[in-house]
Amino acid sequence: MHTLSDYEIREARKTDAEDIAYVHLTTWKTNYKGIIAQAYLDNLSLKDRLDLRQKILDNNAGIHLVATFKNKVIAFYDADHFRFHENQRISSDQLKRRNEKGEIYAIYILQEHQHVGIGSDLFQVGRNRLKEKGLIPFVAWVLKENHLATSFYEKMGGKLVDEVKVIIGGSEYLELAYRFEG
Repeated sequence: MHTLSDYEIREARKTDAEDIAYVHLTTWKTNYKGIIAQAYLDNLSLKDRLDLRQKILDNNAGIHLVATFKNKVIAFYDADHFRFHENQRISSDQLKRRNEKGEIYAIYILQEHQHVGIGSDLFQVGRNRLKEKGLIPFVAWVLKENHLATSFYEKMGGKLVDEVKVIIGGSEYLELAYRFEG
C-alpha cells in the first residue's frame, strides 16, 4: 500500500507531456468504462492525447500540476478561467447563472494510485493556485454517471449547482457542475 509520503506534487513540465497523455488515455479507458460508449473509448489514441497535451503545455497558460510516484507521473490536474465548452449544450440562462471565475478542467489519477489521498492533495494545491490567480469561486464539471468523481467533489466541499447535456463521441451524456467558494 502506498502512503502520501511516497508522492510529490509539482508543476507540470513540457517533458511530462508523454506521461500525462498516458495517464489521460488510461484513466479515460478505465474510469469511463460503462459510462461512455465503448466504441468511443476503444478509438482513443495516445497520439491524440499527446498532441493535445503538448499544445496545452506549449501554451504556458493555466494551472497544470502533476503527481509523481517514484519520479513517474501518475496523476495530473488542469485548471484556469471558467469557459464555455463547445460540446456542452448549455442554455443562455444557464450560462448567465455560471458566474464562477475559475474552472477545474481535469483531475485524473491512475487507478492503482486512487484512494490514497493524492487526489485530495492535488485538489488542495490546485485550489490554492486558483485563489492566487483570483479565480474564486470555481467550478468542476463531471459526468453524472461518474460516481467516483461526483463523490470526490462532494467530499471536497463542492455544491451541485447545475446539470447540462454534453456530447462526447456523438453521444449525449449528463454533466454536473460542482461549485467551490474558495
